Amino acid sequence: LLDIIKAVKSGQISASHRRNYNRVCANMAKAGADAVVLACTELSVMGIPTAIRHTAVDALDLLAEATIRQAKG
Repeated sequence: LLDIIKAVKSGQISASHRRNYNRVCANMAKAGADAVVLACTELSVMGIPTAIRHTAVDALDLLAEATIRQAKG
């Protein structure tokens, strides 16, 4: 994942990075993960992996929603 995060930071995301990202997440699911939490903003840029068939939560989305709710009062 560190290679993927570095690619996002440098703006150099390739098809290979996307494949690896999906492979890592698929492997976690095969290992028994019930959910995936994207708690790193660089991974939020990559989006929810297509390999995920379980619950996926993007912390950046939750933060944005909470900020909007707070701003609206």
